[in-house]
Order: sequence, then structure tokens, then C-alpha cells
Amino acid sequence: MGHRSEQRIVISIPVIVRGVDSRGAPFVVPATTHDISCTGACLQGLNGLPGPGKKVEIECQNEKSWYRVQWIGESRNSTAGRAGVRCLEPGKYIWGVTPKEWEADTYDHATPRAMVAQAAGSPDDLSPELSGQERRLFPRHACRIEAQVSTQDDAIRLLGKITDISLGGCYVEMLSPLPVKTSVKLSFQQDDATLRLTGLVRLSQMSLGMGVAFTGMTPEGFERLRRLTLPAGPSSSAPPAPAQAKATPARPPRPEPRTPPVDPLPDSPPELDPLDPPDVRETLAAVVRILSRKGLLTRAELLEELERLKPVRR
Repeated sequence: MGHRSEQRIVISIPVIVRGVDSRGAPFVVPATTHDISCTGACLQGLNGLPGPGKKVEIECQNEKSWYRVQWIGESRNSTAGRAGVRCLEPGKYIWGVTPKEWEADTYDHATPRAMVAQAAGSPDDLSPELSGQERRLFPRHACRIEAQVSTQDDAIRLLGKITDISLGGCYVEMLSPLPVKTSVKLSFQQDDATLRLTGLVRLSQMSLGMGVAFTGMTPEGFERLRRLTLPAGPSSSAPPAPAQAKATPARPPRPEPRTPPVDPLPDSPPELDPLDPPDVRETLAAVVRILSRKGLLTRAELLEELERLKPVRR
């Protein structure tokens, strides 16, 4: 049998959808609901809605709430022009229609594949869970984050470690996971703040961990979660360079002044013979030649210093 966690109501209600498209431009478009539930809806009559993971505001009968786009219908099948959304504000219900009592989901997963293929017409029309295609709407992000898990009434509090996370859910490693269909609260540190989410246990593996599907978060929490799940790369961390109105030719680099090599000084000065001291003039001439050869003394500088040594006439 099926495993839908809440009852859907097939009803057409006019709504207004606001958001930002893929080019960063704001939009406001009218639409109608195809079906609704306590935490989401399926909208129809939409074109150009942002892809899964984007945030939109939906207004219905003067009530507003923020929603996350879960999926976008494909143009080649019956879901064209439709989109699934989930509410980001826990407990917010804007539809103005009394929710129906829970009824058993009649979808049978044991239906033979051959019968489904015959009804669909071709293997390409099969649903992802029957065709073996990837069913996850959001890419997972590997991580190692310490988290606290508790039940809704805080009767049970456990510690775990989130090993992968996406905009739709996460996997928490723990020795004693909670049973399937348990409503839980998760909290962990992210961006120097505590991120709190609510979810429903979808998978429980004793001594290993559990998979949790997110069911509610604040708009601020959604933004922090979106930043956490962004793919790592230079495009996600470095801001784009501003466009220049007019290209200016690049100046050639200024050549650095060449510094002539300097011979290292000896550890101790050479010993002089006291019986045969060198001539002072020859010594000075040798020093001048060495300084000139190394580029440390120019002729103009030498003449200037000699001029200073002349006695001042009175």
C-alpha cells in the first residue's frame, strides 16, 4: 500500500505566487491549486517557476506563507505546468478549507511492472520508483555535524551525527534510532547559530542511524540550510567581478631596478704586514675601482665627495 503521510484534497483554489526567477528578477503570477494538504500543495497553471529548492511566497484569500518548491512537472507528461510546494512555516495553513480525516492510501506498490507498463504505454512513462531512476529531488551534501534529536514532546532526547544533508532531509548516525513515522526535532550549529528543524523518520536502521525528511523550518532556517548544501567551488565562494564600462589597456609591468650582487664580507679582515704597509693612495684607488665596478659608486658621486674635502678659502 502507499505511504503518504497526510491526506490530500483535490480542489481548485486561486492563489498568487511571488518569488525571484532564475535570472534574479522578481515575479508575481496567478495560479490555482490542483490539490492541497496540511503542509503543502500541488499548483497548476505555472510557467517559468524556479526549480526545486527555491523559496516562493503564496497568497490565498488574504493569507500568506513561505513555501519551498519540491518538484517541477515535466512538459512531456501530465504534470506539465504543475509544481509541488511544501510550507516552510510550521503550523501555517492558508487554504481556508477544513482538512479531511486521514484515509488509507490505496496506491499498491506491489502492482506488477508489466501491468503498469502496459497502462503507461512505454517504459519512459513509468514513475521513478518503478523505472529505477533517481527519486531524490535535492542533491545530498556529505558532512559531519553533531546534532541533537528529540521527539515533539521532548520526552526523548538523543545525540547523533548528521553524515549527509539536503534541502529535503538528512541522515543521522546513532546507535538507537527512533521508529519510522516518528515526528522529531533536530538542532545543530551552523553559521554561528543554532539551526532548528522538524522532520519525520522515514528510515530506521538499528545500531546504524535513521533517515529524516524535513517537514518544517523557518524562512531564516531555510536560507542557512540552503547555504550549507551549496556545492563547494570557486563560483559559490567568490563574488563575480564587476563589469567595467570601458576596457582600458593594461599597462606593462614596471621593470624592477636591478641590484648588483654584493660579495659577502669575510669573517675577518685580511692581515697586513706591519713592515710593508700599503700606500694610502693605492689603497683608496683600489677601493674606488671596486665600488665603481660593483655599481655602488659613480664618477659624479666621487667628484662630489672630493670637492667636499677641499679646504674652504677665506
